[in-house]
Amino acid sequence: AEKFSRTPIEGFLASQERFAANPRTHGAVAATLNIEGIVDKATAVSDEETSVVHAASAYFKAFGSTEWLASDLEGRPVIDRIGDALAYVWRERRWGTTNLLFRGHTTDWGDVKREAGPEPTDLTVNDELTASPFDQAWHYRALHDYASMLESLGRGDEAATHYERAALVRADTRKELWQPTRGHYRIHHHLRNGLRSRFDEDVIVPISSVLSLFAGLAMPDQVPAILNASARAEEQSGTNRSGISLTPPYPDDFFKSRHMPAWQYQNGGVWDWWGGLQIVSEFEHGQSDRAIAHLTAASQAWENADGIHEWYHIPSHSSQGSDDFAGAAGTMAQAVIRGLFGVDITTNRFQLIPRLGNRNGRLLATRPDGSTLEIAQTVYPSLLFLDIRTNLPTIGAVALRLPNGWSDVIAFVDGRPIEPTMWRIGSDDYIGGWSISTGTHSVIVARTS
Repeated sequence: AEKFSRTPIEGFLASQERFAANPRTHGAVAATLNIEGIVDKATAVSDEETSVVHAASAYFKAFGSTEWLASDLEGRPVIDRIGDALAYVWRERRWGTTNLLFRGHTTDWGDVKREAGPEPTDLTVNDELTASPFDQAWHYRALHDYASMLESLGRGDEAATHYERAALVRADTRKELWQPTRGHYRIHHHLRNGLRSRFDEDVIVPISSVLSLFAGLAMPDQVPAILNASARAEEQSGTNRSGISLTPPYPDDFFKSRHMPAWQYQNGGVWDWWGGLQIVSEFEHGQSDRAIAHLTAASQAWENADGIHEWYHIPSHSSQGSDDFAGAAGTMAQAVIRGLFGVDITTNRFQLIPRLGNRNGRLLATRPDGSTLEIAQTVYPSLLFLDIRTNLPTIGAVALRLPNGWSDVIAFVDGRPIEPTMWRIGSDDYIGGWSISTGTHSVIVARTS
């Protein structure tokens, strides 16, 4: 599993050699990898490099070491290739004197541009250019990822530069894309050759608005409005599923490069790929009951369709595209592990924050080295038991979401009474902050009123 995770990351970073001869594309990565060695670069989008940077960061936290970051990859250290990718984005994909990345007029995240042409994922000279909240969110996250990796190598000054850039990205995104009266980011800030639509684009609620929570781009004061806007979008669309690409969709004839009428594919389809990340965001921002409802809806849809499909067509209630879509499986697994059970394991720490509330549940998480973390929650009318067994070699932090209505409680950890630390996030109440080590542990929470 460790090699399986590392190999594609190194493959994408090594693909920079295909673009290195041209100073303008130095640091760019390929859009796809294939066994024939054919290189594709989707110039209509600006999220390829930032996605690779985040993948490298995720691998580093889960498996990697500073030795891997410093190791040679096609003549350059891995960490420098990561930096080259972000340098390309900052140098070549930033619009003018702003701190916003540009793309073609796709949806906020999709790779299909509006204009007709031989290749729907490539820009041509006169194509419209936009700034979308999706690219800014992924850029913001990648800048933080890279800065954190630099800090691990003792390169604090460089890290500070990238944290500062992230702050600039956040500020410009809020200035140009945030709509306080609507409570969500606008799908596009039009930069060049803007074509007037027959409707007000600003009413569209894009999936990247809620993904800004997952990426950390949105500020705390924006969170309630963003979650409310996504709930309105679901109601307007007539679905109980998370991951609606955008609502309302563009008109049937809006996209000329590919037939993509309203509610089709990237133009209003439901994507569990994004739905899983939305669910994580709901859990982590105090909307656990809504997140559990979304998890339930996705699991029922998968069972009914007998597969994990690429996307879902709301008007016909039909699953579409690939029926074994790994992207959706991965993010929904993240929704369960990181979201529902609150498990986050890195090479030097772990945490678990079960958000089951008044539900029973059990999770066994196994790392590739064989180490495990097993948790089981059992709830009675006035008692909650959380049993933990782990052989992870690091110290962990434990908390849990209280069942609804449990405001007065006492807590015991391994049989000892503990003064409870309690806090609220959104609609969810939490108790915890306890440290545990390798072994078997028991947490008991008793309702006193």
